Amino acid sequence: MASDDGVVVIGASELAVSLQGIERLIANPKPLLTQVGALMKGQIARTFQGQRDPMTGAPWKPTSAFTLGNRPGGGGGGKTLQDTNALLNSLVAAIPKVTSDSVTITTNRVYANAQNFGAVIRPKNAKYLAIPLNRQAARAGSARRWWDQNKDKNPFIVRGDKGGAYIAYAKKYKRKNDKLIFMFRLLTSVTIPQRRFLGFGNSQVFEVTEFVMNRLVEEMKAPSNEPTPE
Repeated sequence: MASDDGVVVIGASELAVSLQGIERLIANPKPLLTQVGALMKGQIARTFQGQRDPMTGAPWKPTSAFTLGNRPGGGGGGKTLQDTNALLNSLVAAIPKVTSDSVTITTNRVYANAQNFGAVIRPKNAKYLAIPLNRQAARAGSARRWWDQNKDKNPFIVRGDKGGAYIAYAKKYKRKNDKLIFMFRLLTSVTIPQRRFLGFGNSQVFEVTEFVMNRLVEEMKAPSNEPTPE
């Protein structure tokens, strides 16, 4: 509206408050990014619950029935990557690393990258990888340790008809024939399928964007401690 003193802008004080709110977020974005980090952890937890790639929506490759039946933790409710929930708990409990322009969530689980990106595992200091075939073998921690602890069972290596080999022993029975118990399968490599749990798909991007916009609106409405310029 025009006057003898020039142009008077209606709502100038409200505009100043909004601009000050934007300036506050820009000047100190870490509190906002810390809240975004908490939001991301919730998204990760839902990814484990839904068992789907957060970026593509494709279901994770299920854990084999054999592996589920022989999990050392004996838990997980039949879900992939949730035997002991160690990986999920490490991510949800992590304190986000926040800088002025980024937020990062990390885990101390050494196998996290192999699960998130997929991997081909090969032995470094041995001829074979030893894959436990039952809970007793899995709880031993390694084939070498199980072998050393069970020398009284006279363990031996059995060559498979289609390649590969097994560590086994003969269980003795008084009134029937001995039974061959297979403890470990020996392989030259193992392929771990990708089961991505970190990433941003459309729904994750929308959720974070909506959250940031709502925070921005809240800051734009909040009065500043500083006097509004005339």
